[in-house]
Amino acid sequence: MSGLKRTRRSDAFVFGEGKISGYVSFALGLLSLLAVLSFLFPEYLTTPELRKYYPVDFLRSVLMVSLILTFLFGLLSFALTKENRLARWGILFSAIAILLGGSEIEVKDFEDGAFQIGLDWLILDLLILALIFIPIERVFPRRKDQLTLRDEWKTDLTYFCISHLLMQVTAVLVQVPATVFFGWMGLSALQAKVVALPIVVQFIAAIVFTDLVQYTVHRAFHSNAFLWKFHAIHHSIKNLDWLSGSRIHIVDALVTRSLGFMPPAERGMAFELRTRR
Repeated sequence: MSGLKRTRRSDAFVFGEGKISGYVSFALGLLSLLAVLSFLFPEYLTTPELRKYYPVDFLRSVLMVSLILTFLFGLLSFALTKENRLARWGILFSAIAILLGGSEIEVKDFEDGAFQIGLDWLILDLLILALIFIPIERVFPRRKDQLTLRDEWKTDLTYFCISHLLMQVTAVLVQVPATVFFGWMGLSALQAKVVALPIVVQFIAAIVFTDLVQYTVHRAFHSNAFLWKFHAIHHSIKNLDWLSGSRIHIVDALVTRSLGFMPPAERGMAFELRTRR
């Protein structure tokens, strides 16, 4: 057994060593602080399209639980190991969040700023995906020797964060080609017929057309030498997990999504789906 312990990678997670609790404390503390900042500056840090659907009281309760868990996991890390730098940072983030108002922070009346960073979407999506997929990948691993924080995880997390924080920018840019290309074609008669179709038919048609276009664009990224330079980043992934799929060049993402948006937009589907929400 001592030989196995000596050969075990130093960055592997083992229960009882304090490393897991340190990482959890750091992650929850940072997310809690970002959540408080989102409450403090919603006009700049939250997404207007999502904000109106938030169950604020429930989110406040989640924030309070997160703050408490940050301290508990931090204290556990202190008790188990002297290498508790991450736990110290987690507790510091949590303390700052509490000083700023914590889960009881008051949200004043505000008007949307000229530009919003999707910090709220980043926090929620990262937290939800991590809670779902990390346990699944640990219980049913495809590669048992792959660590949760495997090589290049910081690179993929960076791509994940950038794509979420720039959600408003990409959402606008994705619609530009369809607006410019179809704006002068006078397709109102065709769009009126599509809008008159049952919503289920529109939904299925949008999926079929969009998937066909994105498949064609994907093939182009593989076959064209110039486009491959952008798409190759996505295929540079060495360790696959729930986070690695975020490694996509911004040009790759914008071209694929904007062209995929064109078929439903041209037929009026996108407008109809938005008005029926």
